Amino acid sequence: MINTCDVNNIFSELAGYIRIKEQAEVEIKRLQADIKNYLLNSGSDEFIGSEHKVTYKIVASTRVDTSKLKKLYPEIAQECSTKSESRRFVFK
Repeated sequence: MINTCDVNNIFSELAGYIRIKEQAEVEIKRLQADIKNYLLNSGSDEFIGSEHKVTYKIVASTRVDTSKLKKLYPEIAQECSTKSESRRFVFK
């Protein structure tokens, strides 16, 4: 069974890994920006390296404006809506 001291140790360990993850995410975003700039400046949307391939292409999508649907057709919006539940883990 885990006691309070163990939980506090787990919290500390988790906080450390969260910091590492945040630092890695910053570095990943910087590297991705460098690659995107390279592709844009080269006029290409794809690059094949010796070990990896990257693409940076426009992706189009069509989505339903749910706010407009609810405003104009509330009955249809209600009929087509589904509810879901989940648990959210928050660590601060």
